Amino acid sequence: MKFGICNEIFEGWTMEDTMAYAAKTGYDCLEIAPFTISNYVTDISAAERQRVKDLATKIGIEISGIHWVLVKAEGMHMTHTDAS
Repeated sequence: MKFGICNEIFEGWTMEDTMAYAAKTGYDCLEIAPFTISNYVTDISAAERQRVKDLATKIGIEISGIHWVLVKAEGMHMTHTDAS
């Protein structure tokens, strides 16, 4: 089992500072809330995803996953009665 924390609680911090602090304080991994980078997960470029991945490798912390993908994506829902 690994000990992780979500980056959303570090509101206003840079991704680098968040990762460094999490690693320094004993966390093994960081969960990424995509809305902390962009309102729509689909708007996060491949280059930005690679930058975050490389930063985690450099700092020595794993990325455990993502969550709240739809939190700021207006009009998008996990389930909806309208087929369109």
